[in-house]
Amino acid sequence: MSSQEDLSPLTEKLNQALAEHRAGHFGRARSLAATIPDVDAAKHPEQAASVAALRERFRPDWFALLMLFGGLLLFVLIVASTWR
Repeated sequence: MSSQEDLSPLTEKLNQALAEHRAGHFGRARSLAATIPDVDAAKHPEQAASVAALRERFRPDWFALLMLFGGLLLFVLIVASTWR
């Protein structure tokens, strides 16, 4: 019974973060995901997988950053080559 009581605040925070993410409030969802403590995967594998999946959604996409910097570099090169 105590393990169920320990999971209820975690489940509530997880559901709230997922609801904010689905609603498009990514800043709120990110801050709620940061407040969720790590879950023992051996005792609660479903909860741990859900928390890991939520945190995975907020990881930076390195290819997108590479494309952004590549585009900025290309822009600077075009402007520099045509500057009079």
